[in-house]
Amino acid sequence: EVKGYEQVAKKYKELVRDITKNIIKNSEKNEMNDKQKEKLISYKLLKKKLSLVEKIYNDNPTDKNYHNYILVFLQIEPLFTPRASDYLKIKVAYNKSDINDIHNFIIVSKNKIGVVLNKYKTSKFFGRIMIQFKPSEAKVIRDYLTHFNNPTVLFNYNRQSMHKKLNKLIGVSNQFIRTIKNDYVIKSKSFQNLSVEQKKTRLITLFQHSLNEGESTYRKIDLVNN
Repeated sequence: EVKGYEQVAKKYKELVRDITKNIIKNSEKNEMNDKQKEKLISYKLLKKKLSLVEKIYNDNPTDKNYHNYILVFLQIEPLFTPRASDYLKIKVAYNKSDINDIHNFIIVSKNKIGVVLNKYKTSKFFGRIMIQFKPSEAKVIRDYLTHFNNPTVLFNYNRQSMHKKLNKLIGVSNQFIRTIKNDYVIKSKSFQNLSVEQKKTRLITLFQHSLNEGESTYRKIDLVNN
């Protein structure tokens, strides 16, 4: 039997407990750490990263590079589209009869393309959500679907591989992409004359935040901007 084991183990448990308490205490503040503040780039710079991924595809138009471009495009270009995880195995519906209340769908019609979300992080709060892409965004998606012979599933990534790929392609995690887009929207003209509470409410609605998440996101951005 090793002497002094129980004393060392006790000190180790106390150390872990103190570290855990500090982590919980800091996370409850909903404040950005120094690394997060450094990553809060502008939405304009985020779109430049999209342009670089697009250029890689244009210079070398492989299927892999096309997949990468659309994955990044969907996270950056449309302002109010879902989290990356909501696109996991999202189905593509070319007829209304293909839609159900169980899965998430990209809906493709003759003149429009949109998203129907039944399953997402805050679905209990918001219920089913329907988002229509702008014509320019719809064209990019339609061209992609046509290129791959109208697939019935948009992506086949799992959660880990999708987030890892996004981070590798643009150096920004999916969670932080949403924060950057929130920041951009808050600074837009439509938000200039709103009160703080009105801004929070608008963010919660536009980005399908929970109440706590909307409060947290606004506070993070507000702390950096001020």
